[in-house]
Amino acid sequence: MSCARRRLCRVGGGQLLVEVRRIEAGKMELSLERVELPGLITAVLESISPLAQEKGLRIETRFPPGLPAVEADASRLKQILINLLSNAVKFTDRGHIEVIAQPSGRMVRIAVKDTGIGISTEAQKLIFEEFVQGDGSSTRRHGGTGLGLSIVRKLVEMHGGAITVLSEPGLGSTFSFTVPTWAASQGANTTLQPRPLRRPNQGLPGTAILVVDDDPSVRQLIARHLEQEGWKTVQASNATDALQLARESRPMLITLDIMMPDASGWWVLEKLKEEPQTAGIPVLVVTIVEDQRLVFALGASDYLGKPYDRGALIAKIRRLLPRLDGKRVLVVDDDPEARAMLAKILKEEEAEVVGAASGDEAMSMIAQAPPDLVLLDLMMPGMSGFEMVARLRAQPGGASIPVMIVSAKELTAEDVLTLNGHVQRFVAKGSIEPKGLTNAVRQLLGQSKSQGAAA
Repeated sequence: MSCARRRLCRVGGGQLLVEVRRIEAGKMELSLERVELPGLITAVLESISPLAQEKGLRIETRFPPGLPAVEADASRLKQILINLLSNAVKFTDRGHIEVIAQPSGRMVRIAVKDTGIGISTEAQKLIFEEFVQGDGSSTRRHGGTGLGLSIVRKLVEMHGGAITVLSEPGLGSTFSFTVPTWAASQGANTTLQPRPLRRPNQGLPGTAILVVDDDPSVRQLIARHLEQEGWKTVQASNATDALQLARESRPMLITLDIMMPDASGWWVLEKLKEEPQTAGIPVLVVTIVEDQRLVFALGASDYLGKPYDRGALIAKIRRLLPRLDGKRVLVVDDDPEARAMLAKILKEEEAEVVGAASGDEAMSMIAQAPPDLVLLDLMMPGMSGFEMVARLRAQPGGASIPVMIVSAKELTAEDVLTLNGHVQRFVAKGSIEPKGLTNAVRQLLGQSKSQGAAA
């Protein structure tokens, strides 16, 4: 790699890291508009073609006549394509690259196909995670930060789409992603219309634990311990970022250090308790400072001294998180074995579980006694899960009931677009394990509580 390319990689890597953190913090928004793909793709190729020509590669395009326009943020869509095409050029030494766009129901599927080195099956499972780029040898040879595909996935999902990869080592790779058509977003005749797409975390608070500590080793250790228990985390290294993240993502709990460089944790704690949208968030102070009296006087929920014991950390967090005992959970599934399995898991956590074998029965039960949470299958005879969600959200009070989809159905891009903004979580039936399910339920109940406190 030339010195110029290495410098470009370093600069680009820093910018990519900033982009990832902006998305995770919910600070990135989309400016959605009607986008004609042929023109946008042509503009992208003008910047990528010189790189391909240096390697003797040709880039071909395929669009059918009458390709529908899409609803997208044009600059972010260009960013997605530039990243995928740059990777295709980088990892292809001979042959060609294709950009293919074609309608797929209410979406348009865009594919970038190359004849490059390919990706192993194991690497494909991790390719959209941060800091992963194929295998180590190709990373060293071709350079790169490993952040680009993580951002691509996040940007595609922000648009309401999905991204996949098909590849064989030595034979090349095809990255395909979907974006909604302009017609679909402007009111196709469906029972359940999609809401405007949101940036991450906006309107969906209470789904992670915010870990605040200026020491990266401590911060990452706490986050790792929490993630091993099945909790999602977001992280902040200073008081300013901590307060901003708490306001924007409204986590279900905060672990807070006191000694930080820009402002003390005391200031953060005081500000959190002053503001209505964050006042109800439990705060566990994890610090070397021993003034426990001040910790509780400023409104913290509990205290843990450093160095801390992992078991004590987990025990305190479990005590502070929303409990399931006394919570009414409605399980809707036509399969009695599935209902029984879900009920057993939740009843072990002292939840009150009721079941319904159909959408009609569930709607009747909700009218009589609204539950705290609905676990819903999609594929049922009569009223499907899709139709039930539409009816529930149309009813007074129905919009505030969190819904978790628990289904064996493999969601299509159209399904994702339809459900976007109307359900809070999807869990595949084949991947259910008790700890993960109960943690997800706790998160959604915490989300509902946070929404109520902020209302």
